[in-house]
Amino acid sequence: MSAWARWYERYWREWLPSAYRPGATLALVRRNLAGIDCVEQDGRLLLHTKDLSIEVRERVQAHLLMHIVTTEFRLFVPAPGYPPVSLELRHDGWLRRRGIVCVVRRGGVPGPLPAILEEDRALREQLMPLDFRSLRLRRDSLGWNLSLEHLGACEVVNRMPAYRRYIPLVGEQRQALLGTFVQLQRLLSSS
Repeated sequence: MSAWARWYERYWREWLPSAYRPGATLALVRRNLAGIDCVEQDGRLLLHTKDLSIEVRERVQAHLLMHIVTTEFRLFVPAPGYPPVSLELRHDGWLRRRGIVCVVRRGGVPGPLPAILEEDRALREQLMPLDFRSLRLRRDSLGWNLSLEHLGACEVVNRMPAYRRYIPLVGEQRQALLGTFVQLQRLLSSS
């Protein structure tokens, strides 16, 4: 490991920008999720619907003279007894969205699951309008851990010129996000 990498791991990785306000973005996300049972606990937001129990966390990305506070939505689906694997779902298409692609990131090929995820009509209907940066599915010995980082529900803070902007989670995105988690829970609980 180079000296630069060691310095980064030791000092920069845990550094939080001075203008970062812990919990402020979660409070705005909670306002966007009006009508859903939300509980703040230990710097995270717990969402409870009749079908889902989702955890929302802030993630800070520091850049030169600015930082971005994104939100990561997490869901656990119990499915014990399977080998570990890591998958990523993304939109297909360069300019226009044409479908869903499932990429195996780590572990062995989990049987027919990637094809099932790509071809499931209900999942595709929820994922196609959803604006997300990453959607990762990790299976360990206890079950599936789903992690979705949305392009909305984030805050951009710049130091020069000084501004702070929140990008809201609008109604259709909220419905697509919750619908995506419902469909993934349905598909992964049976695999």
